[in-house]
Amino acid sequence: MNTSDSRKQQGLVALTSEELDSALGKVLQEKLLGLLQGRAPGHCMRVSDLSGSLMRKVAEGLASLVGDKAQIHILAEKAANGDPLLVTSTKLVELRNPLSDGQQRAPLLVFVPVDLKASAEDSFGEATFETVEVRDVYKDLFAKTFLCLPEAHRDVILELIKILGQRHWQWADMLNQVRFLLTIRKNGYEPEVVGAALYELGLVPDFHLLDELDEATGRLGKNLECVARLTHSARTERGKVLELGLSSGSPEQKQLIRQLGDYFIREGLDNPCHWTAPIALETRLWGLSFDKWRFEDGNDFAVKICVRVTDIGIEDLKEDAAQAGPLGSLVNQKVLVLGSGGQKQFKVCFETEPHPDKVPAIDHFKFQVVSCETGIPVGITKRKKAWVGGKTDRSITFTRIQSFDWEEGWHFVRILAFSKDNQIVPIVDGEGKVIQHCTPDEDVPFEPKLNESEQFYVIRNDEMEVETTEVSTRKYSSLLHACVDLRFK
Repeated sequence: MNTSDSRKQQGLVALTSEELDSALGKVLQEKLLGLLQGRAPGHCMRVSDLSGSLMRKVAEGLASLVGDKAQIHILAEKAANGDPLLVTSTKLVELRNPLSDGQQRAPLLVFVPVDLKASAEDSFGEATFETVEVRDVYKDLFAKTFLCLPEAHRDVILELIKILGQRHWQWADMLNQVRFLLTIRKNGYEPEVVGAALYELGLVPDFHLLDELDEATGRLGKNLECVARLTHSARTERGKVLELGLSSGSPEQKQLIRQLGDYFIREGLDNPCHWTAPIALETRLWGLSFDKWRFEDGNDFAVKICVRVTDIGIEDLKEDAAQAGPLGSLVNQKVLVLGSGGQKQFKVCFETEPHPDKVPAIDHFKFQVVSCETGIPVGITKRKKAWVGGKTDRSITFTRIQSFDWEEGWHFVRILAFSKDNQIVPIVDGEGKVIQHCTPDEDVPFEPKLNESEQFYVIRNDEMEVETTEVSTRKYSSLLHACVDLRFK
């Protein structure tokens, strides 16, 4: 981490419980003050579900702000001399009721400790006291702290939270999300700090997370995948390290594998937040950070996916149609016939590598019909939401194609991937190279990319009857089912 000489010596500085309470207290105090200012005399409210230290901090702050315009108290089993905040249930009933002359008292807000056993609880129940919910305080603090982040960090952090939510990562609840942001704020917002603070979310600290922004989401996904495997695998600690797929091709990586095994045996892997924290907080353990991990399948974390069109449901033209004048040149090629007796729809089958849920940046796929002559989409499109779980192959169907104003000529279907904000996600070929789409060259034969279908010829002729060859193949549950069917035939 290239932040300051002191931090290089001591590592990241951890967030304390007192600092967390202080930040939560300010947000709660602001919320409750607004509620009190909107309540009339005689109105009573109660707040519970807070820790004792946080309750005291908020109550003291509010009391100093409102003065005699509101009553602020903490319920206690016994009265305490010299502490005006503490009141018993009996005294609370008195403060709830009007004065002897019938005048309503100032609005009353009482903090009720979770473990308090009060004999007169009915006197401050929901029938007489408005219950103030404070469960959203973590969301409020998250939003407030998030706005303090540099703009360059915000998109990455939002994407991180989205990924963890999609994977239902239990160590990334609202409290830990708040701790993550507060830790970044405490340590100065430097790019290295964002990656180091991942331990608050149960991920391995990654000091180089933001070095290449186009790889950040991929790094986060890989980090989460590794920690999930370490947490849930039934193998021994050293066996779990081997499951990570780390490269052992260099002395440094062999040493790292040994060190990780030793560290996991010593710290245990039940709680990711427990064993990931020291890697960020203790400089002697920085050598175990995620940016030091090298994988056998490479460390290219750029967000991308391979999409392959496997079939298009448009039939081949039969040889008998060669007598139909100019169609003779299209024999045994795919022809989409529109008009009387023509197709009303066609299906496109495709598969992805990896599964879309391994690339959280992808929100949906778009299917475009493109003109071979111009390379421009002709306007008929389909959209498919990225799916979670299941197989990597899917299909979509173009329907009501007869109603579209087609131009006669050669076409193909192209599949593109997009993020939630409609930004295109790169699609790669089988070798991992990003596929580039360019204007067709008349001198170069059409050669479909992996994410493109075979070309097909579109023709509309209501008077011409064209016989086609059905190319669909029946699917069987197993090889045995196929053999039995063929014997019957």
